[in-house]
Amino acid sequence: MTNFTQKVFLFVAMTALALASCGGGSPVVDDGGTDGGDTDTDGDTDGDTDSDTDTDTDTDTNCGESDFEIAGTTVDMLILLDRSNSMCNNDLWDDVTDAITDITSQMSAQVNFGIMFFPTLSCTNAPVYNQCGAPSGANVPFDAADPAGDIADLLGPSDVSCCGGTPTATALAAAQNYLNSVSDGLQKFVLLATDGAPACNPTLDGTTCTCVVTPSNCATAGMNLNCLDDTATYTAAAALNADGYPVYVIGVGASLDWALVMDEIANQGGTTGYYEAADPSAFVTTLQTIVGDVISCEFDIDWSGLPDDASQDPNMVNFYGDGGLIPYDEDCEDGSGWHWLDSDTVEFCEEACADLKGGAWETVTATFGCESIPIE
Repeated sequence: MTNFTQKVFLFVAMTALALASCGGGSPVVDDGGTDGGDTDTDGDTDGDTDSDTDTDTDTDTNCGESDFEIAGTTVDMLILLDRSNSMCNNDLWDDVTDAITDITSQMSAQVNFGIMFFPTLSCTNAPVYNQCGAPSGANVPFDAADPAGDIADLLGPSDVSCCGGTPTATALAAAQNYLNSVSDGLQKFVLLATDGAPACNPTLDGTTCTCVVTPSNCATAGMNLNCLDDTATYTAAAALNADGYPVYVIGVGASLDWALVMDEIANQGGTTGYYEAADPSAFVTTLQTIVGDVISCEFDIDWSGLPDDASQDPNMVNFYGDGGLIPYDEDCEDGSGWHWLDSDTVEFCEEACADLKGGAWETVTATFGCESIPIE
């Protein structure tokens, strides 16, 4: 079970959990009828559409359901995006940025996204300036008013584009500095997307290093910035993981030529191997897989944190996805509902988990006090 730094009441992957009505749907509204002459189909004779026998327009039912909101918790994912010149070869930049724009928009209800570009946005190709500059902070922070929208704006056709080299080690260090400055109490991840081997270390010896360009020019004066900067990059990835920030790596395009290096960055970052994405469709699928991996289908219920009048009976809990019932599925025999792992932990079964990870629901809601509705 995922155990993040903040005890969550219900769901580790949702931005908010709002109460739904018992009885298999969303909260109801009054149909305007009068006592004894209503036009609804709830089976009673009062003038509202709830199933109790009073004449008010509340949504409480005769099973004693409690009406309250429960705050949820999400996770933070910082996208560390390589914008070196080679990323603009063969339409790679457009394919990668289109996929990032789509995923961040689709999954914004489950994940707080931020983005950091490297080299820094002050890099220019003509005249040559700051082509190995490290980012100084997140270009879109987690607490932006509309992170997905801001990311889409930056990745538009006339905005951020390609420039310079691949200062991966210093970019990972900048990511660590930024994440250490964020105190929102959420689990944090780094997603490194790069097409080339790490370089840009001015301390390396161009006459003895492994050169990342062909034909090799690293021995030429001033060109040692093209030396493979693997050791410092591994150290930076390991430092992120040591601080509790696992590093996922997507290797795109030419990075497949550096598979061993990409693998070791991921290993040091605590995620055991990089993801290959040689073409646009593979990148989209890989991005979806990684984002889904950080979303948990288990969540804790802190019974002591519920209101005093709330039911404490685990047999009186129901869940809804966008207002539609997610039924109780004992031991996940059917695979499409939810069940109890223990007295405090609920797990969504395979199909329900896939819906959550795939962004099928914008909101998940819960009720306490009504008998759990089983799968039919």
